[in-house]
Amino acid sequence: MDTKKLLCFVLSILSIAFLAVPLFACRGETGQDQTNTDVSEARPNDGGENAAPEDNAADRANRKDSLPDGLDFKGAEYRVLNRSDDDFNTIEFVETEIGEVVNDAIYRRQKSVEGRLNVSIVPVSIPGDWSNKDKFLSRLKSSVNAGDDEFDVVAAYAYYITPFMLEGYFANFDKIPYIDYEKPWWPDSITQHLKIGNKLYFVTGDYTLSLTKALWCFAYNKKVAQDFDVPNLYELVFDGAWTFDEYAKITKSVSKDVNGDGKWGMEDIYGLASRSYDVYFPAFQLPMTETKSDGTLSLAVYNEKFVSAFDKLYELAHDVSSYPPNVLAGDDTIERTLFVNDKVLFLSVLLRYCEALRGMPSDFGIVPFPKYDLAQDSYYTVSHDEYSLLCVPATADPAKYQMIGAVTEAVAAEGYRTVTPAYFDIALKNKYSRDDESSRVLDILAERNTFQPAIIYSSSLGDIGHLLRGIIYGNQNIVSDYEKKARTYEKAFEKFNEKYAELD
Repeated sequence: MDTKKLLCFVLSILSIAFLAVPLFACRGETGQDQTNTDVSEARPNDGGENAAPEDNAADRANRKDSLPDGLDFKGAEYRVLNRSDDDFNTIEFVETEIGEVVNDAIYRRQKSVEGRLNVSIVPVSIPGDWSNKDKFLSRLKSSVNAGDDEFDVVAAYAYYITPFMLEGYFANFDKIPYIDYEKPWWPDSITQHLKIGNKLYFVTGDYTLSLTKALWCFAYNKKVAQDFDVPNLYELVFDGAWTFDEYAKITKSVSKDVNGDGKWGMEDIYGLASRSYDVYFPAFQLPMTETKSDGTLSLAVYNEKFVSAFDKLYELAHDVSSYPPNVLAGDDTIERTLFVNDKVLFLSVLLRYCEALRGMPSDFGIVPFPKYDLAQDSYYTVSHDEYSLLCVPATADPAKYQMIGAVTEAVAAEGYRTVTPAYFDIALKNKYSRDDESSRVLDILAERNTFQPAIIYSSSLGDIGHLLRGIIYGNQNIVSDYEKKARTYEKAFEKFNEKYAELD
């Protein structure tokens, strides 16, 4: 049965009519309801699909915020519950300068904001990565449940913190003054598509470096590219021709049974090592949800484009040119070992992993995930859900909202001016990436980072954001796979809508 017939078959069985919530930037008419689907738009001033953002270092350094002059909070404490894990201990705040450029930029940001607003920033740091999430979340829960005004802001692991929103643990950011979402330190898609009615419970941006460090991209091995006569990848990217079909063609051109034993192992050469497929929802601009005028969230992922994209991704993931993704899923060291040893062309990575690649003998470059096709307007990516989302506990004193908003805005603005450039322009561009073209790609990645509600709230929506992971484990029939999960998604969306409607 071909794809279209399969799609029609399933759609004839499934009539999922969930109500909607605000998402991404495409709007249209459906009867009397105005809907909003969760695909992203580039910023109006982004210069088109092939251009890096217009902000250079001087522009960033001189970009003013809209905080009024003369704000003075009389030495008030701004208390932040954040994580202390090794991967995150230099993300929000640090204790002192140590002579390392990024660390010191974060420290100077803190001191600048403290002096400007006459406040004292007090981080409360405890373990909070995936293995320590229970300790972190228990601290937050006990504080809020006791009614304690202990923290003004919480910076928490994105995937694990969002379900607490539905239990009423957080204040509505719409009630917090001074935060100017029109400024570039707050990503567009946060407010355009995560703000539901007048409710917004999470924000993120240049306040936290973890958002940038968790950006998905491809690293490519330049030695392997040269050995297999791979075309100039940067030209493809900047010409707007870096599509999935082109990427798949190049990937399939790279494979070699090095020892000739007819078996494929770590001594052989591959075009791709990847266990990352969630990113293709934003990369291909695949809408996952839509919203209607009554402010409820509806599932919109299953359509012909989604099925076609799944088929293409599955075929490449299980081609001989790709290292088996199910094996990679069981050991996350394999893919980087292959890449460092010149055994693979493309490696899907978070930017922070590029720091670990700096010592490899061969040169590597960085390119974005490809566009779905030439008709797509730009390249898009997403941050892996380990980054920090900011939230204000429901027990925070409303009398302090002005201070909370002003400090949060000032930290994000100063992060945009100084911390992000320190990481991109000094750490990544000069230390870790090895060519000027990679620097341009880094700017594109930061500008095209997107937020889809189905990914942000995936843990409350039946893990709909993980739907493409079936590719990894060989679930080839997306029709039957989706059909099995449809009722789970339906119930999750219904529960989400009911609970969200009850929030202040």
